[in-house]
Amino acid sequence: MVQKRLSAPKVYPIQRKGKKFVISTRPGPHSKETSIPLGVILRDVLGYAKTMKEIKMILNTGQVMVDGRVRKDHRYPVGLFDVLGFKNMNKYYRMVPFRKGFKLVEVKKSESGTKLCRIENKTVLKGGKIQLNLSDGKNIIVEDGFSTKDSVLLQIPDLKVKQHIPRKKGSLGLFIRGVNRGRICTVKDFRKTRGPSPNLVTVDMDGKEMEVDENLIFIVGEKKPVITVGEQNE
Repeated sequence: MVQKRLSAPKVYPIQRKGKKFVISTRPGPHSKETSIPLGVILRDVLGYAKTMKEIKMILNTGQVMVDGRVRKDHRYPVGLFDVLGFKNMNKYYRMVPFRKGFKLVEVKKSESGTKLCRIENKTVLKGGKIQLNLSDGKNIIVEDGFSTKDSVLLQIPDLKVKQHIPRKKGSLGLFIRGVNRGRICTVKDFRKTRGPSPNLVTVDMDGKEMEVDENLIFIVGEKKPVITVGEQNE
């Protein structure tokens, strides 16, 4: 399935003029507005293919992985902090936010086995176990001790929790949407709101404090980011 380039989500790092159509994402772990199709990455971002035939040939080799699992669907959505790997070339990339949308930053193989996710919700299961509903659609079972909007560093693809990064005063945050997308900030305070309005968080960015929607901020570490998040000023 394709869509017109001019109406493609803004996060697509593509030329809007020239060819009329572009690949669209299939429903998956990320929404259409917050992900890029695997085929677009291979052709328009990395330049590994020029045609749809070449895209499918590359994917059918079984050498392309997302979060440690082989993916052969050219419409598979690749989104925030996903790890894209090419086994035959020993190359690995992480999808990170920047001011214009998303970009791929190359990471070392040692980092390619981890992924950072945000806890969006918690569900209590029988026996008192806790299910964490994560930002990329994954669910994991843990003991209690986690809060919504905390982050977890997962080992992929088996989804073992390597590190719990609580959202607290002094934590490092990353803007994942909005005019400051891709910028690092420090969490200063929290404010709960009434009604349907989102809760707010006060952050410090380059010495300037601002109060923003808590959903804009993704906790990425305590003193420094636990993964590569790109250059904040790009």
